[in-house]
Amino acid sequence: MATKFALGKGSSLSMSTDGGTTWTPIKQLKSVTYPNSKADFDDITNIDSPGAYREWAPTMLDAGTVEFQGVWAETDPGQIAFAAAFDSQALVMFKHQFATRAGEVTGFLRTFSGYAAQKPSVDAQFDKSSSFSGSIKVSGPFTDTAPGAFPTGYTGSTTSASMSVTSVTGGTGTIVVGMHVSGAGIPSGATVAAFAGTTLTLSAAATATASGVALTFS
Repeated sequence: MATKFALGKGSSLSMSTDGGTTWTPIKQLKSVTYPNSKADFDDITNIDSPGAYREWAPTMLDAGTVEFQGVWAETDPGQIAFAAAFDSQALVMFKHQFATRAGEVTGFLRTFSGYAAQKPSVDAQFDKSSSFSGSIKVSGPFTDTAPGAFPTGYTGSTTSASMSVTSVTGGTGTIVVGMHVSGAGIPSGATVAAFAGTTLTLSAAATATASGVALTFS
């Protein structure tokens, strides 16, 4: 089996100061580095401890500090917003959306909350583009959402000259408006215009009448 991998290129780190209603991407990042989360322990060794080894009790978990760096753009709303978050020291929500890979409708998503721990600092060199860097002290855990795969296994019934595919059943995954759909009797390039119950509406009329048509989404 071929090795699976995810490129950082095409991903985006965004922040929200209103509880996730609106998101502002921090543009032109070159890297986002995540720490190894760590556990804190309390030394509970006492005169009744057995043997010659110390005893420890797990206490708190620390997600650590996220570091990022990129190409400086003084007018970028995201870079400006992060600097303002440092000044206010308000708790901010962040999401890191990875690009989709083959067979995925949505890429891997990581969300977390934190504080701007380092105000973006600008580096200026005469022979290089100006860069900036910053850091986020994570408050609480990371929440990871696995990539969403395109729906598979669905079948339906087509009717010549009709945009409706009926009796759409038997598959897994969520059918979303805008997905490309193909199958016997379905015109090339057709997309999902609507989907409700077991009826799928195509963007173009089917060219044949058939039942049990295997539907492929992309």
